[in-house]
Amino acid sequence: MMTAAVAFKELNELLQQEQIEHYPLIDIEDDTQPQKMVILFRKDEPITIEGELFFYNSSLETRCFYGEEVSKCLREMSDTTRYELLKLTNFINAYVFPPYIPFTPRFYMTADGYYDLTVTTIIPYSMLDEDSEDEIGEYITRYCPKLLDQLAIPLFSVYAVGECAENAIDYIKHYILKEEQ
Repeated sequence: MMTAAVAFKELNELLQQEQIEHYPLIDIEDDTQPQKMVILFRKDEPITIEGELFFYNSSLETRCFYGEEVSKCLREMSDTTRYELLKLTNFINAYVFPPYIPFTPRFYMTADGYYDLTVTTIIPYSMLDEDSEDEIGEYITRYCPKLLDQLAIPLFSVYAVGECAENAIDYIKHYILKEEQ
C-alpha cells in the first residue's frame, strides 16, 4: 500500500529523472506535519509556473500555480475584474478538465493573501499503484503546467487587460477545447 514516504520518494525520483527543479522542504522522517516539495516547472519565462506537493497521511495534494508576477496583478485588481475572473474560473472548473482524469482538480484563486491562481488536486494514496504511477506523474509534471500555460492568455486578458470573461471563454472554447465557433 502506498504511503506518504513512498509517494514522496517516487515523485522525487520522477522529478529528478525529468530534470525538473524541485526542493523538499521538510524532512520525510518527521511525521508531525505533512511533507512538502516545491517545484519550479518554468522559471525563465515572463510568467513562471510553480508547484507544491503536500504528502498527508492518506492523500497527496498537488498544486500548480503562476508565480509572483501574476499574484501581484491579482492583488491590485478591481472588484469588477475580480467578478469577471470568477466567471472565468467557474467556466474552467465546469468545462476544461477532461472526463478521463480519475480525480477532481479545481482551479481557483487563493484567499490567503497571496492571490495565487492554482490548479489543486487531492489524490488518495489508494489511487497510487504501479499501474497509475506514470499517469499521475504525467498529470503532475506535464498536464497541470501545460494547462496553466494554455490558460495564461485568456486569464491575462481578464485580470490585466480588462476583457470580459465571455471573450476569454470564447478563446478557451476555440483554442483549448477545439470547439467549432
